[in-house]
Amino acid sequence: MTATLLLLGANQAAADPGGTYGPIAKIPIAGASLTSYDISWVNYPSQTYYLADRSNNQIDRVDARTDTLLSPFGKGKFVGFRGKNSISGPNGILEIQSRHELWVGDGNSRVHVIDARSGQFLATISTAKCGTPGCNPRRSDELTYDPKDHLIVIANNEDDPAYLTFISTEDRTVKGHLNFPAATDGLEQPVWDSATHMIYQAVPETEANPGGEIDVIDPRTRTITHVFPIKNKNGSPLACNPHGLAIGPHSNMLVGCGSKTGVSAVIDIRDGKTVAVIHQVGGSDEVWYNPGDRNYYLAARDNPGGAVLGIIDADSNTWVQNVKTNPGSHSLAANRANGHIYVPMGPPRCVPGCIGVFARGE
Repeated sequence: MTATLLLLGANQAAADPGGTYGPIAKIPIAGASLTSYDISWVNYPSQTYYLADRSNNQIDRVDARTDTLLSPFGKGKFVGFRGKNSISGPNGILEIQSRHELWVGDGNSRVHVIDARSGQFLATISTAKCGTPGCNPRRSDELTYDPKDHLIVIANNEDDPAYLTFISTEDRTVKGHLNFPAATDGLEQPVWDSATHMIYQAVPETEANPGGEIDVIDPRTRTITHVFPIKNKNGSPLACNPHGLAIGPHSNMLVGCGSKTGVSAVIDIRDGKTVAVIHQVGGSDEVWYNPGDRNYYLAARDNPGGAVLGIIDADSNTWVQNVKTNPGSHSLAANRANGHIYVPMGPPRCVPGCIGVFARGE
């Protein structure tokens, strides 16, 4: 199905004074009120936007060329929202373009493989480490793809201890796990880097690093090779509690700090040293790098003063602008082809829910 684009009113996510980014449209989502959702993803070159929509127990899809709503995938086939995120789904999502496959984390420690062209469910894989009755498996959450080693790496962030599961994309079997017994607040986003061929895992908090750390993981040996505590440029600890990660240019990676202190950080993935601390935006969950315009984007739901779409120039590592979004807006993705940024929003900005579309003004 398709949906007519509705212009956002002046009282809905207006751009900050003097800014160049602002809302251009909203794409309505029919169904239950959009109060529980997780990761957004734009696949390029197909230019399809996906949202893990727990409220409606489906994957929402948008044609990112025309910003029109497509028929959802998997309606009713996930666990849906079960009262708390730790046992709900769908959660993390990404598309492997070369295989035309969506990989989606779900509740009950499951990962689904879906044909991105037809919506057919091709496989369901368990990441649960316990096989006994009454095991109470939690959710499979955020994930990344390692094309060199043909692996999906996904976090069971709510288990104790939290752990990663390594799944072959060739035969869809679990190759192993990696425990994080030092993590005292679960796990957040893992990302794979094409230059170092390593996995970078956001660990919001440990006893040794209460402000959080990035663990560097060799996907072939499933071992942690380095730990990068999040620091200020002078070497002092930074209250960051990393959530979203996005690898940008110059061997840099944006760390979306989940803490409410209102900061974000950029680190060098080669040695973990802090390149920049940005004080104008923070409290982020998902973050994104768009190589089309060389900007980082941040879904800063806990930014001091209210939720915003944060924009950072990835070449200079300087803040560009904050654009008001919606309370709780913690997910986003950008289309590198046309520069549109997609932010899911529920009430009060959108009833029952919508995908807000933002872009640079003329």
